[in-house]
Amino acid sequence: MALKPHTRSTIIMKFLNKKLFLFLLFSLFLVTGFFIFNNSVQAASSSLDVGLQQVSATGLPSGDIRTIVAKIIKTALGLLGTVALVLMLYAGYLWMTAGGVDLLSLETRSIAYQR
Repeated sequence: MALKPHTRSTIIMKFLNKKLFLFLLFSLFLVTGFFIFNNSVQAASSSLDVGLQQVSATGLPSGDIRTIVAKIIKTALGLLGTVALVLMLYAGYLWMTAGGVDLLSLETRSIAYQR
């Protein structure tokens, strides 16, 4: 038995309303958690001992290890982004100069999408 058109749209709207309600409820819990736990995290980080006094006696750099790791990750992601950009530009150039040849178009798509 087929549903009537107005019944089908009613079912779709109920489904979308349920998804919207769940999304808004999740967002409310997430934002509330940020506001509630923000002060406790800031209080804990102000008295955090990472052992910089002991390291300074060894002659090693006295920078925070988290900062050093963040710089390494930032540099690596920058290099990977540059490689991805160059590959996309190269694949785009090959695709535009393929002239409609299917074999060349497939090759360029494999470069762009890494398949």
